[in-house]
Amino acid sequence: MDYMTNAPIVLFCYNRLRHLEQTLGALSENTLAGASVLYIYADGPKNDPEDRAMVEAVRQLVKRECWQQSFERIEIIEATENEGLAPTVIRGVSEVIARHGRVIVLEDDVLVNPYFLEFMNDSLHLYRDEEKLGSIRAQVFDLPNLPDLFFAQMNGDFAWATWQRVWEKVSFDGEKLLKQLQQGKLTRQFDYDNYYPYTQMLRDQIAGRNSSWGVRFYSSLFLQGMLTFYSGKALAVHIGYDGGTHFNGEAWSPMDGTLYSGRVSVRKLAVVESESVRQQMKQLFKQQGFASFRLLKRVLKTLLPVRALQLLRRRDKIRASTVW
Repeated sequence: MDYMTNAPIVLFCYNRLRHLEQTLGALSENTLAGASVLYIYADGPKNDPEDRAMVEAVRQLVKRECWQQSFERIEIIEATENEGLAPTVIRGVSEVIARHGRVIVLEDDVLVNPYFLEFMNDSLHLYRDEEKLGSIRAQVFDLPNLPDLFFAQMNGDFAWATWQRVWEKVSFDGEKLLKQLQQGKLTRQFDYDNYYPYTQMLRDQIAGRNSSWGVRFYSSLFLQGMLTFYSGKALAVHIGYDGGTHFNGEAWSPMDGTLYSGRVSVRKLAVVESESVRQQMKQLFKQQGFASFRLLKRVLKTLLPVRALQLLRRRDKIRASTVW
């Protein structure tokens, strides 16, 4: 693997023109943009005239000459049909990481600061042989007194990076992952001591109620004892809470920090989960009502009619989407 060159960037997009233009604009202003290869995976349209028009507008946007001049090279991969986010991400990351050995991943509704690529590349290089580390994340939760750098038992799916050595070991078989968690009696730890319903998200993925690749990626890293490396300052923030694959009209998320404008220097640390961050995360989940809402569902499950349970699931899905 050639660490004298920068890691490739993979950007996944669909039909969100306004968000994507902001994402590309911020990314193109990065200090390392001109020395980075950008792969753009553009999902295909659904069988709907309005959707086809929005998808076509996105494809015209990514082909603008200004972007070609901002990066070392751009390769655009266009799907002829709508594949959905999860299959597209799994395929795209697999293809690019097989060619380059590592990858930086963005979705089409993320703003990054000008030094985002520096942080990701420095981290990929410094921790390339660290077997306990599964990914790097630039989006951070809005928590007080975070360390400037830390490791956590969690991953994110908006602005992250990983290596081929990790990706090759990831399983996206939800049933298999759930069985391993249950057999190892690990669901409580996996759910942050029952403060966040990750296990339920995995069950919902298996049942087809969501298509989250992120919860499967996190499950796989968790079962292998791998952590995620974080900047304590937000080098990326999500701007897509007004709609999209993961979100249903949520205007904002309390789990997003404010975009930091400066550099974050990377240094080698012992790969150990930050207990202080874990406790803060549990408190945040508690404040957001994830634990109490889950308990309420269990209590009411045998009392409510099917329609009421469907509404509860829908609300739970919206709440869960603020993380995934």
